[in-house]
Amino acid sequence: GDSLRGRLALMILHGYFDGGITGTAANKELERRTAKAAAVGSLYNELDELVRLGFLLVEPAKDAKSGKKYHAVAEMKASIKEQP
Repeated sequence: GDSLRGRLALMILHGYFDGGITGTAANKELERRTAKAAAVGSLYNELDELVRLGFLLVEPAKDAKSGKKYHAVAEMKASIKEQP
């Protein structure tokens, strides 16, 4: 996954979103894995697109301090393929 969507898809495949993750936490993990954080607007656009496509579910924020959380849809992991 060279694209932002591809990198997020690999994080889904590898279980990173299984417990529910905020966009901020996902961006920190992207930076840890690739030494490059995503632009915030681009990140949330891709996360929302992955929700629309059925790969993630979104849980609304519980309060003003916590962000909404994105959860992987387990059945969709089979649709993600790692390229050599």
